[in-house]
Amino acid sequence: MKLNTSILNEAFRFAMTATQLKNLELCEATGRSQAWMSNLRNGKGNPGIRDFMELVMLCEEMRPGFFEIFARKLIGESRRLTVSPEELVNSLDSSELGALMHAMGNRMCDASNRKDDLIAS
Repeated sequence: MKLNTSILNEAFRFAMTATQLKNLELCEATGRSQAWMSNLRNGKGNPGIRDFMELVMLCEEMRPGFFEIFARKLIGESRRLTVSPEELVNSLDSSELGALMHAMGNRMCDASNRKDDLIAS
């Protein structure tokens, strides 16, 4: 199953506009051509999810706040996922899936520790 990247592209374009990040700046930082960046912004480019997220994190380094704008655009007003959990998990490679499972385990441990703290007090 392939991840629908049009939602990601829309959020990416929105965040670039909101942070006034120009294609040329991003091309210079990544070493990519302006045509490649234009295709990405117009939904014609289709990088892998890892490459796309690395690009988003580079944008965050260049324009602090970029990631928050990007993420808020993705989740929208309803705060619901814009892709199904199944689509998200199926789009991950084994290392990304391992990292997700590790993060979930940490979150579950944190929640358990908070619960134990509440019971003890």
